[in-house]
Amino acid sequence: MTNGEKIEDLRQRSFEAEAQGNYKAGIALSHDMLDLIEDNRVHLQLAAFQWERVALMHLRLNQPIMAEEAARKSLETYLRKRAVAGGNWSPERDCYLADFRMTLALSLAYQKRYTEALDCAEQWEKVHFNVRNADDPFIKDVVVPHMKRLRARKAGEPVPEDAL
Repeated sequence: MTNGEKIEDLRQRSFEAEAQGNYKAGIALSHDMLDLIEDNRVHLQLAAFQWERVALMHLRLNQPIMAEEAARKSLETYLRKRAVAGGNWSPERDCYLADFRMTLALSLAYQKRYTEALDCAEQWEKVHFNVRNADDPFIKDVVVPHMKRLRARKAGEPVPEDAL
């Protein structure tokens, strides 16, 4: 089995474990996969997405500190991938980068670190408003409610009904 085949096998098995709610196994398989990653743009892209999945599985296990660590690794890995890829790149329009930042924001919010979380989330919000129309369903159904909830929590106010 080639390295690429091993990576794909572990990635698929981690997806299956996650889908079955076996997050600990999904995390372990993800770490096995990440150990095989090489320093090229394709592998780094896979690794960034896998670290994000690890972060989200840690959140499902109510492990926000471990989720934060994995979210930071997803951001770091994605930025390394961008450096390896070179070329023109606009972070202000990069939805992948924005989504990795939002995963970090969620892990910080779970720790009640709302000021730090809001900083990351506002970057996420800005990117999505840059690339989508204000009436886009993703903006109306995901971005706006997330930001209302986070801003209310940071202010110590009740979460508005339209943000639930």
